[in-house]
Amino acid sequence: MKNSQITFLERNGEICLRYSENISKSNQGRLRTRRIKQKQVYTYEDKTNPERCIVRLYKKYIDHCPEQTKNFFYLRPLSKPKANIWFTAQPICINNLAATVGKMCTEAGISGFRSNHSLRATAATRLYECGVDEQIISEVTGHRSDAVREY
Repeated sequence: MKNSQITFLERNGEICLRYSENISKSNQGRLRTRRIKQKQVYTYEDKTNPERCIVRLYKKYIDHCPEQTKNFFYLRPLSKPKANIWFTAQPICINNLAATVGKMCTEAGISGFRSNHSLRATAATRLYECGVDEQIISEVTGHRSDAVREY
């Protein structure tokens, strides 16, 4: 994921973020996938709970990133943050990202091994168990086939 894929917009009088997928596992830009519509996801500001508003939090994150970080989303934090810059211009490695997910799950009281993918799979499973239509789950998770049933 890249910061250049996320845009601030105003839709229907509300501030929102739009995530535009470029290339993914199920849409690699080849001839057989040329008719697949580019996935776009919108999230709106939460005025009722500003402390947990993803639009506000993303704005705060971007404000503390160096200017030249358009191609990376997960940046390495500075060991000694400067006044307004908290991150380096280098992305964190996949192992650090996995360790962060594990640490967050442990702190939240979630036991067992957890990774970025297992969180996605768990979300898909919970949605299915709550009766959400498989097509909607596939749209949210990015699955194009019946792979969502594997979860």
